[in-house]
Amino acid sequence: MQEDLLELKVFVTRSKLRVKVLEKLSQNDQIATFLGDELGKNRVSISYVFRDFLKQGLVECVNPNDSN
Repeated sequence: MQEDLLELKVFVTRSKLRVKVLEKLSQNDQIATFLGDELGKNRVSISYVFRDFLKQGLVECVNPNDSN
């Protein structure tokens, strides 16, 4: 269990963008377009971070049927 948490911590902290996105998501739900605008990054970059977080079990998609 502790190893899993350490792996997640390493995964997140290896990318400054992941850290920023996770900080924003901890404050409230976000979508890639708005979060990208807020952080000065493009939507695709944020979407990749979201996808990685989903794979790691860090977030869940609240509207999986929406293509945007």
